[in-house]
Amino acid sequence: MNGSWMRTCCLGGSLLGLTGCGLLGIGGGDQPAAPVASAAEEEAAADNNKEDTAAKRTELNQRLAIAQLKLEKAKMDVADQETDASDRLRQATEELELARARLTQFETLDSPARLAEARLSLRSVKDRKQEADEELAQIEIMYEAQDLDDKTSEYVVARGRRNAERMAESVAIQEKETESLEQHTLPQELRKLKLEVDRKNTALEKTQRDAKGEKLSRQIALESAHAEVSKIQQELKDLDAKKDRKGKKDKKEQEE
Repeated sequence: MNGSWMRTCCLGGSLLGLTGCGLLGIGGGDQPAAPVASAAEEEAAADNNKEDTAAKRTELNQRLAIAQLKLEKAKMDVADQETDASDRLRQATEELELARARLTQFETLDSPARLAEARLSLRSVKDRKQEADEELAQIEIMYEAQDLDDKTSEYVVARGRRNAERMAESVAIQEKETESLEQHTLPQELRKLKLEVDRKNTALEKTQRDAKGEKLSRQIALESAHAEVSKIQQELKDLDAKKDRKGKKDKKEQEE
């Protein structure tokens, strides 16, 4: 019995020893492994962070290059718009001035001259009619006082009468033409010229409004391009500042 009990004790002691040794072995192995795994993870994370930062910087630089090109294009658009607007305004202004000059010339020179010429022609025709009437009257008186062949007198009188009738018709025609010129033709032409001035003036005002609107649009585009460039540049600065803070933090941790 004593032998069995001793064997049991020895076996139990051996098991306890083995168990103790195993526990000590496991415990001793876990303590140094934990920091090794943490350092590896931190290194991998740092590498990933560097890669992300580099990719972000590349993306920002690309965006910045495109934004700067758009900014240059916006500046060119503003300059082109100013040149085009100046040309259109100058042309519209000149067209308005020409329309006003034509109106002034018509009112002060052309219309009075044409009306005066028509009235002068009418007076000339009336004078010729009066002369024809007087000549016919003299012929009739002369042939009544003289004893001439009837056929000869009829011929002369008939010719004088036809001449007087033609002059009367000419007077009537000239009177109608003068009246039409004064009451219809000249007023209509004057109205057309005034309408042309109004159209040119409206066109100039529209050109001015369009130029102002286009200028505002180009200025907005320019300011937007400026803002985009500034935004990307600020993102690059923030990225550099973040990198500097990370570097200082890592250095401090290494020193500790």
